[in-house]
Amino acid sequence: MRSFPFIRSGQDDKMVNCTLCNSSFSIGSGGRALVVEHQQTKKHKACLMGLVGMPSVTTFFKKVEPSQEEYDLAVQEGVFAYHTMRHNHIYRSMDCTAQLTRELYEPKFTCARTKCDAIVSNMLAPWATTLVTQDLDQVEFVSLSINASNPGHVKLLPIVVRYCKIYDGSTSVETKLLDFVELKGETAEEIAAEVLVVIQKCNLENKVLAFSSDNTNTNFGEGQCPYQCKKNALQREVIGLGCPAHIIHNTARTALDMIPLDVEYLLTKIFGYFHIFTVRVERLKSFCDFVGQEYHNILGHSDVRWLSLLPALERVLKMHVPLKSFFISEALLSYEQCLKIH
Repeated sequence: MRSFPFIRSGQDDKMVNCTLCNSSFSIGSGGRALVVEHQQTKKHKACLMGLVGMPSVTTFFKKVEPSQEEYDLAVQEGVFAYHTMRHNHIYRSMDCTAQLTRELYEPKFTCARTKCDAIVSNMLAPWATTLVTQDLDQVEFVSLSINASNPGHVKLLPIVVRYCKIYDGSTSVETKLLDFVELKGETAEEIAAEVLVVIQKCNLENKVLAFSSDNTNTNFGEGQCPYQCKKNALQREVIGLGCPAHIIHNTARTALDMIPLDVEYLLTKIFGYFHIFTVRVERLKSFCDFVGQEYHNILGHSDVRWLSLLPALERVLKMHVPLKSFFISEALLSYEQCLKIH
């Protein structure tokens, strides 16, 4: 059959099938001569002529080895996908970006939302995970940090690892996100179980040296708490660090008690003075124009949102000159009104 590649074996030894014209015939009495005779039939010749004029389906497939141009285009699309992920842009924005890029720069650029999502999920994410895994295989000790949040009805638990990395003679402290899990409940056992799954997946059972979380009895108290559950499961001593951010905040807050001014009360009063009063805000804007400074909204602060204290304080300090002029003017106006009354 090497001379006739379009011939295939049929139901038995005497029957064959022609793949060009999709017909079957017997070669039991003539063998090769019958195949040559079949080639001269009108049906076979018509199918052969049609096949010659029609391109092969394989011409529409990509080649196994991409060209340099395709490599360059793939790099460009990967860079745009990384840029979208790095700056927390929504994938929907890539629909417009990809269209503009095609119109202005590269007609073959096709990195819209679906492809961008695929690049991030199937290429960048596994690559980043591999880098962290390689680092963790080389270090001796790590510390873990968790901080659950409840956006709506969902409870999310990010698990962060911190370790010391030595590379080319330089030392750096690396902080990486190991996993981001969704919890079904909020008990200490469930939180500890999810953390232990991640520890085992990354082979960190003998490397966890410390555990960090909020400074509450829920996390570090006696009895059933995530810290105690993890320490019991690992069967080794684990240092409970608490939350460094809370510790620094409490330290700064205690230090502020030593000055004759309640900073938190002052920030709350300034925010409340402008919060819902459009007239006062417009007057403050005029003072900003007078001193040549750009206006910025005054930020609020709440005791339960302690991370808002520093941004609110920085905003007041940034607006100090126009705020000072504004309140001096307000005091003079109040004084003049009092003189008119008396």
